[in-house]
Amino acid sequence: MAVHLSQIFRLSEGFFQRLEEDGIEDSKPVLQVLKSIAVDEGSPNLLHLSDGSASYNLITLVGTAMRKFEINGVKGYQPIIEVLKFHRRRVPWGEAERIHLVIEDFNLLVRDGRGAGAEFHHNEQTIYGNSDKNSQSPLDQNSRSQSPPKKVMKSNILDNCEEREIRRVLLDDISHHFKEYIDVVAVVHKMENPRSKKTKKNGYQLLQEIELIDEADIPVNLAVWGDKCKEFTRNFSFKPIILKNVYVKEQLHLKGYELTAVPRTEIIMDERNETAKNVLRWYQTRGPNGSLYDGAVTIKYIQDCYKGGQFNENSYFNIIGEVIGLGDTFHYKTCVDTNCSSKVEEVKNRIFKCRNCKATSTQFNTKSIVIIYVKDNSSSTQRIFAYNDVAENFLGKKGSEILGTVIMHSNNKENIKRLLGSDIIGKKYFFRIKVDVINDKKWNIIYFKPVQSTGHSNP
Repeated sequence: MAVHLSQIFRLSEGFFQRLEEDGIEDSKPVLQVLKSIAVDEGSPNLLHLSDGSASYNLITLVGTAMRKFEINGVKGYQPIIEVLKFHRRRVPWGEAERIHLVIEDFNLLVRDGRGAGAEFHHNEQTIYGNSDKNSQSPLDQNSRSQSPPKKVMKSNILDNCEEREIRRVLLDDISHHFKEYIDVVAVVHKMENPRSKKTKKNGYQLLQEIELIDEADIPVNLAVWGDKCKEFTRNFSFKPIILKNVYVKEQLHLKGYELTAVPRTEIIMDERNETAKNVLRWYQTRGPNGSLYDGAVTIKYIQDCYKGGQFNENSYFNIIGEVIGLGDTFHYKTCVDTNCSSKVEEVKNRIFKCRNCKATSTQFNTKSIVIIYVKDNSSSTQRIFAYNDVAENFLGKKGSEILGTVIMHSNNKENIKRLLGSDIIGKKYFFRIKVDVINDKKWNIIYFKPVQSTGHSNP
């Protein structure tokens, strides 16, 4: 039976006044997004944040944080986030310099903190010091804590479990948490019956394999062993599930990663949870039938919807098509700053300037890109892009091999494409793509899978 619980989120007042302090990266401030501006890949999402006492607008999202911001659907809202990982850099600002805050990862606490809602009803008060009673009366000057006061936001939520913090990791990010215990919120897409499997240490054990999926639309296997199988019942199918403390391990036979339910893993079935509701809403739109072709649309459908104005924001789609050609570019230059890695442009002879952090250098790093021309059964053709690891996995080659081929055959672009694309041209693939409306409606691949010839007629 559902019970009412109270969660407290404290906005970290005074945080922006401490940006010059050493060691501030060790903190995990709770901040509220006032405004977000989506820009292109070279210049990540810009944020205007508040710490409860001041606001700051020289902030960007990169990597995992950018994907979480997009997938959790918080654009247009004022969410409250706990910043889990960030770094600072100094950038020129007129005659002086400013601190540029780069957020690499965060935990979404409240999807919209602008006012009372159906699920979050919050009020505000200010705490001075660390009194256990959380008195609202100001302490005298001598007894105040040295830490900045914090604004408290109380939220009443419906839950069927004890109060706990969910530090969600998206399924396409689990590779960054190898050999760690993480929390996930996903839909149970497939469930196998438990079977007996021989293990090296414990003889024969029950094993149940469950396929989880979230908004990135990348299936991930969950392995459940022994008596833990009894906790996963058939009524979990096609429903959202919250798993706390699942272990990330390598899936050696598939060269990927999977999750393992261990004794300490907690299973929470709560469709009232805001994140769980968002995942379920996405999944029901996508279709829960379990086929590779679920939710696939034609290239022409996507093209027509953007031309006709039905879509005007970044969106994810599934398409199935045949690779009919490759572009001429297979690498691009990036910033030498490992915390940035955005594209650079040559502004003078051998002087390169980063489009993101604006740093200049005589050196640059190189990353992989592949431009793919795809045609589907609607007879429409589309250019789609793969970057970095996705590009290298698609070509089946390491970045150094790709660059070596490009350098060796620099006078013959057609020979480069033949050498790199011989195993790809003419084959059919399933693509999960993101249409980036800011960056000229560029179609970027976030996941792909070869399609076996089964006589299936794709959309």
